[in-house]
Amino acid sequence: TIAADSQDHKKEETIKPMPQKWCNLWPAGIPFPEDWFKMCRGY
Repeated sequence: TIAADSQDHKKEETIKPMPQKWCNLWPAGIPFPEDWFKMCRGY
């Protein structure tokens, strides 16, 4: 949907570190975002 796309763009614009639990337990079947390694690099 258009609303979901706009939300995704906002997330891409402001990259925030992910919670550590997200980095350790990434849901199966969900592709890693390109910035995932940047966001989770510290864990």
